[in-house]
Amino acid sequence: MENKSDREQVVDTVNGVVISVDRRKWEVCKSYFIDEPFIDYSSLSGQPGGKVKAVDLVKGWSDFLSKLKFTQHFVTNHDVKINGNTAACYSYVRGIHSLPYAEGGDLWDVYGTYEHELVKTPSGWKVSKMVFHLLYQEGNKNIPALAAKIPNEQKVTFMSEGDKLSGILYTPADYKKGERIPAVVVTGSWITVKEQMAGTYAKKLAGEVFAALVFDFRGYGESGGEPRQYESPQRKIQDIKNAVAFLQTLPMIDKNKIGGLGICASTGYMAIAAAEDNRIKTFVSIAPWLHDADIVKLVYGGEKSVSEKIATSKAARGKYEQTGVNDLVPACSVTDKNAAMFGPFEYYLSPSRGAIPEWKNQFAVMSWHEWLEFDPIKEAARISLPTLLIHSESAAIPDGAKRFYAKLISKKDFYWMKGTQFDFYDNPPTVNEASKKAVHWFRQYLEQEQTK
Repeated sequence: MENKSDREQVVDTVNGVVISVDRRKWEVCKSYFIDEPFIDYSSLSGQPGGKVKAVDLVKGWSDFLSKLKFTQHFVTNHDVKINGNTAACYSYVRGIHSLPYAEGGDLWDVYGTYEHELVKTPSGWKVSKMVFHLLYQEGNKNIPALAAKIPNEQKVTFMSEGDKLSGILYTPADYKKGERIPAVVVTGSWITVKEQMAGTYAKKLAGEVFAALVFDFRGYGESGGEPRQYESPQRKIQDIKNAVAFLQTLPMIDKNKIGGLGICASTGYMAIAAAEDNRIKTFVSIAPWLHDADIVKLVYGGEKSVSEKIATSKAARGKYEQTGVNDLVPACSVTDKNAAMFGPFEYYLSPSRGAIPEWKNQFAVMSWHEWLEFDPIKEAARISLPTLLIHSESAAIPDGAKRFYAKLISKKDFYWMKGTQFDFYDNPPTVNEASKKAVHWFRQYLEQEQTK
């Protein structure tokens, strides 16, 4: 075993604090402190320093920092002085904090110095005092306040037609037990899972006064159900209705104040659920993909190509029913022309965007039949609840959204923005603007009970 000098061990302790913070190793972090160290961040927070239990210190850091996408701290130029069983260490520090979709920018960068005092114990050098001196900060200084508003999240499960669905319920950070609050069911684009764009918008809604539920449809993500990766509009419509039923069982939810928000393809699913289920009181669509037979032919290469896809789909369905084998192709690819989305769709191909571990890049071939013959536009005339569409002329098939909007018989509005389809999924300025408009709409129509 390496014998390190006291100076090296002191530096390891000082570095270990920030390394364990960045890696979210909270028990390790706590081990670097005595039971009740003196902590002073007054130059940054304005609050006086004082003694705090190590367990409370680390919990406070965890509550704040765990809401950020990442932190990265650099502690350098350690000036260490040893005096028997005590030590002092003076260091320079830079801390980078990232909060995606934060208004004012994603990053907050802090520069300063640390003064650590340490004591030598049988289990090594421990921090007894830590003082931060702010030198400079740049970027979005509101990130700590914005992070404090990040909603609570709770994993939930509920049943849909005999299958267990996995979801996440987001609630406002300041929610108090016993309150009853409005709720919104949020659904994403086709072939996606709850951790993608649906989760992004759910967090934005729950950052206000709403509870927001996202879930994996049957056959997707963590939910049960067979066949897998099967894009069935009718199945997903029923799942939405069952999600609403689940929300109504929760004591915190005002069962008379439930709305729906659909993104891209699930706009059509949410629209029909809203038309058929009077428990949904208002509906918002973001970047809606809404097609009819004419648009399907235009998008998918003409009548012959559509007919071929449908025939292939029916054959795949027959094969599945006879053998249990589910023919799958990539959901998105730049090399496989059989992919459901063939081309450089960066959102689905980039691990830093939509190509997350929870998402399988797969599409059940049997899906084409039901998907291509699905026509939500003709259903618009059945929708009698307040409806808001948010879209862009540069996003997917705006003509379909216009046709849908024209048929609506309810209180309605159309908000046009700039941006591509994928900007609505994860581009912070676009997401923030669309979310603000949706929040305003839900406040207007869920703060008082609506009837259909």
